Amino acid sequence: MGQVDHQGKVASVTLASLQVSGKLKQEETVGARKVTTFQTTLPQQEDKDLLPLLRDQHVDVTVTAEHGVIEQLALSFLP
Repeated sequence: MGQVDHQGKVASVTLASLQVSGKLKQEETVGARKVTTFQTTLPQQEDKDLLPLLRDQHVDVTVTAEHGVIEQLALSFLP
């Protein structure tokens, strides 16, 4: 996700504990495949820069109801 999000190519992500699924703004070629969605797993270590980065890139973020590291991180940024 690191290369894509810094380039502003991610339209939306859904965070479910350490699992991330997302949609790209446009179709991208990865290897020989054309993709519009992606899935990844975040490391166990908390990343306090992830949500601010996504917000700066105008990515729509959805956090599921599971109570995990990402949800706690998301709640920590609320006013």
